[in-house]
Amino acid sequence: MTYPAGVQLSTLTFSNPTTFLGNQATRTEVTVQASAGVVWAATGEPIDDFSETVAPNEGLPGTLTVPFVDQPGFTDQSGNAFTMWAYTVTRRTFFGASMKVVQKIWQPVVGQDVMDFDNLPGGDIGLPVSAPIAPVTSVAGETGAVGADALADALAGYLPIPDVSGKLDASEKGVASGVATLDSGSKVPAAQIPNLSATYAAKSVETSKLDASTAATTYAAKSVETTKLDASVAATTYAAKSVETSKLDVSQKGAASGVAALDAAAKVPIPQIPAGLPVDQLDYVQALAARSKSTKLQLKKNGSTNEVEVSCLTPSGSHVTYQFYGSAAGDDYRVLANVWCGTSTAVTSQVVRKLWADVTTTGTYTAAAAAFVYTTDKVTPATFTATVVVDVDGSDLRFHTYRDNRGGQWELKITGPVSQTANFSTYAATAAYNTTGITVLTNLRPGTYTVVGKFLGDDPLNVPSGGAGTARGWLANNADATSSSATLLDVYAPFRQVNKDILLKPASNMDIAMQVKPAGGATLEWMPYHGVATMYLADAPVYLDGDAVIDVASMAIGQYRALSSFELVQRVNGRNSTSGATNLVELATSHLIRATGQVTVTGRWKALVDIELGDNYHMMFPASMALFDKLVTSIGNAYRNGTDLIGLETNLVAENDTAMSYLFLASGNKSIAGAARFNNVQETIRRGKPNKNPDTTKAFLQHRDASIVKVYNRPYLPGTAIPTGTVNRFGGDYIYTQGLGLYDQFAV
Repeated sequence: MTYPAGVQLSTLTFSNPTTFLGNQATRTEVTVQASAGVVWAATGEPIDDFSETVAPNEGLPGTLTVPFVDQPGFTDQSGNAFTMWAYTVTRRTFFGASMKVVQKIWQPVVGQDVMDFDNLPGGDIGLPVSAPIAPVTSVAGETGAVGADALADALAGYLPIPDVSGKLDASEKGVASGVATLDSGSKVPAAQIPNLSATYAAKSVETSKLDASTAATTYAAKSVETTKLDASVAATTYAAKSVETSKLDVSQKGAASGVAALDAAAKVPIPQIPAGLPVDQLDYVQALAARSKSTKLQLKKNGSTNEVEVSCLTPSGSHVTYQFYGSAAGDDYRVLANVWCGTSTAVTSQVVRKLWADVTTTGTYTAAAAAFVYTTDKVTPATFTATVVVDVDGSDLRFHTYRDNRGGQWELKITGPVSQTANFSTYAATAAYNTTGITVLTNLRPGTYTVVGKFLGDDPLNVPSGGAGTARGWLANNADATSSSATLLDVYAPFRQVNKDILLKPASNMDIAMQVKPAGGATLEWMPYHGVATMYLADAPVYLDGDAVIDVASMAIGQYRALSSFELVQRVNGRNSTSGATNLVELATSHLIRATGQVTVTGRWKALVDIELGDNYHMMFPASMALFDKLVTSIGNAYRNGTDLIGLETNLVAENDTAMSYLFLASGNKSIAGAARFNNVQETIRRGKPNKNPDTTKAFLQHRDASIVKVYNRPYLPGTAIPTGTVNRFGGDYIYTQGLGLYDQFAV
């Protein structure tokens, strides 16, 4: 889609709705109809009000873009300025043979860059505005060709010539080396706020002066420049006695309670910008998340200490995988450790397991052994019923049973989002128990299913050894709960076995690391674990999929689980070897991972007693030394990394507390990148607060060793005393991803 140059656009997102049973609509399409056609005045190109429909691929979200309705530059067919038309947006959702229609009115205005269909408000819309330009018939009571002298004569006696010495010239308003304008909210417009990558200094004040408003286009006075009049007063009475009160003294330029100066680039100098204002910095996390092709999440349990891996998967099978350690060496804090990327292969994993005790039955059953039952009741008939919940599309239902030459036939019927019926036989010439299960129903879609088994009698293809009519319908039971034969039926789902082809980040703390000792103590020790256990559970860690708790402890090692999102919530107490059982700090954190690969960290720590800090860091950014050779910062600087720098540190002097985002790039693999961002910089890195390192050493790039390169920013100066009850909050985002051309797109 191509719009005329200069047209500003808003984006509307939409996705397939979900039913109350957790099933997703099969198809969604959105139709847009503008309330009027418009013309882009700069080129004369019309944009007509056709009805257009967008239908994304099944299961994928959709987007569409339209022009903002309040932007200047559009006219109606008569050439009059035209704004505030509206779009009628109709969403049609299909579920099987059913269709649901939702219609909303959308009037995106400048600043609403991205909106979601579900968040569009209802209600009436504003009317379009067509604004023809009114002709000028007179100026100050004078008609015809009015010259400056005639206008001045007309105003003589009403507008005494003011003394404009010591005032600011209107031509300096909003231009290079002038003063900043203020918008309707008494704020400096974004266009006049500088990129924080440079150090700006206020320019010298011009000797010309500026009044508070402009009368250049309407009023003139004899012997007075047209930019020297206060238009608001002249326009009202034509009889201003003095314009002194509406003039701005030069002394107010760049001064407290005055006006902001502008530098040579027409930007407000850094000293006049409030600390922490995130201005004109590229958010590399957001940029990489927008490029991410990952659409699915899966969890795999890897160790007996609840070590897990969370993989972000693309439709083609590539992945980025985040590893969380379990408790280690007595330390209870789960650290976000290694990060890998690479390819993957298809595997299946048990996601539902039903035992004999989990089903309801009718008819008569006989226990033949500790692990098996059978029935010969085809009159009642004998049945069993189970309910299973399927989370992963394409799952299979498997049956576990004993089989011998007396076996008969079962009918298995499943009803739910997909309904199927299958027969299976428990006859076998040689007696055996099928430990892997017999796959009887396949390609199940997510949802809740009811499974009903009914005994049919003899296998029509295999007469039982006892003769016709004597067949046994064998089933597994759970009398021996420790035996694998305890499983009656289960569901296996498709997953991806990830290949850890490339290490993006070695195991190294990311969210927090600080040396702590009791006030007056002798020994500083790292929290969390740096060779010595210092973190102990205050609450058990909670693993979440959305708002559902994941029972990681009950998962088998190697077992998978599909996720909508992943969150790990922790609360621990920190001690060191000299504090004994006395807790020094309390730490609470959350790590939230989305399908795009973006990791959001929020955290809070509190001093429980008076403590002293050594080295201390929030939201560090580690990466592979062997892979990444360039660091790019959000204020536009780039720094080299290489093995020749191992053991050194590069001070990020310009970045200090100003840079909010960092990006690692690899010239040897241009399709791989990692990014980090500080959130809540006033608390995360304590921007503008006391007890900080000098600007030259606040932030630095550590070329640690052959494994790790890492960005740091110290929130506190080492040696700072922290009194009891002090609370520190921190947060940020990380993302590691793969995408074509990332290096060429972002390298500086």
